[in-house]
Amino acid sequence: MTLTLDQAFVNDFQALGDRLDCPELLVAALLVDLAWHREQANQDQRIRWISLTHRQQQIAALIRAGHTFSEIGVILELSKNSVHTQTRYIYAKMGVHSLQELRDLMLKSELLDEYMGKYTNPE
Repeated sequence: MTLTLDQAFVNDFQALGDRLDCPELLVAALLVDLAWHREQANQDQRIRWISLTHRQQQIAALIRAGHTFSEIGVILELSKNSVHTQTRYIYAKMGVHSLQELRDLMLKSELLDEYMGKYTNPE
């Protein structure tokens, strides 16, 4: 059985805990609320990642792996300027403003791991 979380469910769960004056239910409701918000954030990140072009995903994955723009250019046979330009597009699509923000977002986001593996070792 799969439980689909939405804000209405979270609100109803919290109201039930209040109505029954049950601290355990209130704690559970807070945990459900946290899970729901995390899922929403993960969904947003998946949508942003999927909005990247294939080449942008490759560049982002290589940035996450710690490669410099010059190294990425060599690996993908692009100029350093092309890598830099594509990185600016990646920033905009992923909602970040710096290389460090992009790395941090991608490193802490486990959900992107499933997409990343195929891009870290381009053929």
